[in-house]
Amino acid sequence: MALLAADISKRVLRAIADAAPDAGPGVVTGVSIRHGWGDVIFVEVAVGRDRHTGLPFGRDEVSSFRSHVHEALDPDRHNVRVVESLL
Repeated sequence: MALLAADISKRVLRAIADAAPDAGPGVVTGVSIRHGWGDVIFVEVAVGRDRHTGLPFGRDEVSSFRSHVHEALDPDRHNVRVVESLL
């Protein structure tokens, strides 16, 4: 099971890195990956405001994070949330 968890973590983190814009506002402040009942994979990506500009990611960037992680986890059962961090 540890190898499966490492593989899942790598897929999720690569998907987030691929979805992140090269420049612009917003930052990823945290990622939580956990297994739930029935082998459902729960992923929560916390995003916040850029320290210098004070701006968050736009709607398109948030959607991109969600869709990239969905694609990375298919065909596994999963739930992906992108939440705004207060930090």
